Amino acid sequence: MSEHPLLTGHTRRVLFVVIGEKTEKSVDNWKMGCGNGDNKHVTVFILTVLCLGVYIYLYVDINMGIQKIEILERSTYDHLNLILANQDRTTVFKPTTLKPHYVKHTGNGSGMQFFLHDYNISGPILTIFTSWSKSNETDLLRNNTVRNWSLFSPYLYPILFTNDTGLKRDVRAMGWDSLPIIHAGKGVPVLKHMYLAAMEKIESPLYAFVNGDILFTQSLLETLVSVLQSHLYQNGTVLVVGRRTNVLNVKRKTASSFQDLANVSVKNGSLFTPWGLDYFITSKTFPWRDMPDVVIGRVGYDNFLVVESNKRKIAVIDATKTLLAVHQTTKKGGNFEGRKKINRDYNINLIAKIYKKVNYAMGTSSAAKYFTKYNSKSQVCIVKR
Repeated sequence: MSEHPLLTGHTRRVLFVVIGEKTEKSVDNWKMGCGNGDNKHVTVFILTVLCLGVYIYLYVDINMGIQKIEILERSTYDHLNLILANQDRTTVFKPTTLKPHYVKHTGNGSGMQFFLHDYNISGPILTIFTSWSKSNETDLLRNNTVRNWSLFSPYLYPILFTNDTGLKRDVRAMGWDSLPIIHAGKGVPVLKHMYLAAMEKIESPLYAFVNGDILFTQSLLETLVSVLQSHLYQNGTVLVVGRRTNVLNVKRKTASSFQDLANVSVKNGSLFTPWGLDYFITSKTFPWRDMPDVVIGRVGYDNFLVVESNKRKIAVIDATKTLLAVHQTTKKGGNFEGRKKINRDYNINLIAKIYKKVNYAMGTSSAAKYFTKYNSKSQVCIVKR
């Protein structure tokens, strides 16, 4: 146990004198009034000294614990700021020097502070979109997603692709936008036309289709900032993918709190296979017009995008180590829903007609040429495999 600051110098000497005086008086009193055979007063005196020692020990220990908690608390609030200020010059990609501005975000009770840079853009840094159908079985999941993505306003611009007037009304009431589904295969939205429509609607440096049951924490923003600062983005085209973390039956309160979501993921979450990809963050220069008309929610399109991007020398970044993507797993839906749907091989058959043979094993998140990680200063950096 380290010495408490209060028990140093003069204070310690005074305490010694006081205890010494009390000891001498107690011994004299014992000699005068107790006789040789009566040890009651001695016992009381010893217990008093022991209690005093225990009190001092607990006082010091508790105060040291409080100091540690305060340090951890300050570290947590400074975490996002660290990835922006004084970037580590030893990382693979030297970031550009950007002037930071700070925005305190307290909406929806999150109490989280986002520290973002001024990229001289008038709008969000990510346009994020998805699509789903009306279903009583998945209403809770979708509502969780709507609330969770809304927490990132104004840095994310969420869009739901739907032709259902009720869904359109509901998400717009929560701060989302909506766009109609114009291009579909077997009634399912075509992925590339979702990107093209989102780009026409909103101007932002990054665009992402994300499955509608995925939730995020502030780690999404940390990773986005790192991508925007990298020369991979500034001098080329990027595709950011990653593995998800499956968590069973995420509650509404949990989905609305980044801290609770992170805690439940650590406690109950399990990392999914690198074959299954649920988010696709791309720069505007990604060649979506050249992609086949694959549809969302069916197997094959995710791994194909990684294979084709590597083939075209597009920088594919695996963000698994820094970006927490929580999949709201249900006992009924499970983790392989795409394999259970009608026309499950729609994308596989479509791709086979155009590309003849595709090695899908080279389309996992592990096949990405780059990946993100935290350095010794808790900053997100991008390195080459």
